[in-house]
Amino acid sequence: MDDVEEIILKISEESPCKRRPTQKRTWMTVPEMGKLLGLKKTDRYWLVHKNVFESKEIAGKIRINIASFEKWYANQIKYHKVTGEEPGKELKSWSYSVKEVADLLGVDDYLVYELLKKNQMEAVIVDYWKRIPKESFQNWYKSQSRYRTKEDREKDALLEDATITMPEMAQLLGTTRSAVYTILDNPKYSHFFEFIVIAEKKRITKESFQKFLEGQDWYKLDVFINKESQRIRKELLNALDEVNPELLAKVLANPEMRALLNSLAKTMK
Repeated sequence: MDDVEEIILKISEESPCKRRPTQKRTWMTVPEMGKLLGLKKTDRYWLVHKNVFESKEIAGKIRINIASFEKWYANQIKYHKVTGEEPGKELKSWSYSVKEVADLLGVDDYLVYELLKKNQMEAVIVDYWKRIPKESFQNWYKSQSRYRTKEDREKDALLEDATITMPEMAQLLGTTRSAVYTILDNPKYSHFFEFIVIAEKKRITKESFQKFLEGQDWYKLDVFINKESQRIRKELLNALDEVNPELLAKVLANPEMRALLNSLAKTMK
C-alpha cells in the first residue's frame, strides 16, 4: 500500500497539469494605477508622462513597473493610495518638511523659510515643496544655541535654575549692570566666575557666584524688603547707569561710599 501511495505522489508531482504557485506581478495597467491613487483618466496619463516611475508599452498598451511605482510612492507626499497606505515613508526617513522643523523648534513656518533664505540650512525640492535633509538640520542645530527643540528647552530650564543673568547679579548685589561687567572683567574677581551659554546668552553659575561672595569682602548680597524700596532702588540705579562706568566702579569699590548709597536708597520713601 505504501508503494502505491508513493507512485501516485510521484505522478502528481511530475504532472504538467499540476497547479503552479502564482507568480508575483511586475507590471500594472494605467487604469489600475489610477484606481489605486483615486485619479481620473486625464490625471492618470498626466502622471505617467511625468516619468516619475518606469513605464513602457507592452502588447500595444502602456504598463507601469510596480517596483518603480512603489519606490516613487515612498519618496513623495502629494499622492495618497485609496487603501490608506502612508506615502513618503523613505522621504520622511531622511528629510523634514518646513512645518516639521518649525514644530521641532517651536517657531512659525516663516522663520524656517527665513533661515533657508539665509542658507543656514540646505533644502531640496520634492514635488515643488521644500524639504530639509535631517543631516543638514542636525549640522545647523549643533552650530547654534538660539533655537532649541522642546526637549532641549526642558534641559535648558534646569540649567537656568542653576544660573543667573548679569542683570540678576546686579540686583542681588544692589548695583548697576555697568558695575557688574566691571567686576566680571576685573582680574581680581574674574577667576571666581564660571559661565554657560543658553540660547546665545551668557549666564553665571550660581555656584561660582557663591564662591565670589565668599572669596571677597567688598560685595555682599543686598536684598530689598518691599516693593516700594525696590522701585526707589531701581530709579537710583537707572540714574547711576548714566554715570561713567570707571568712575562708578571706583565709587562702589569704596565701602563707605557704597554704604552711603544704600542708606540713601532706604531713606528715599
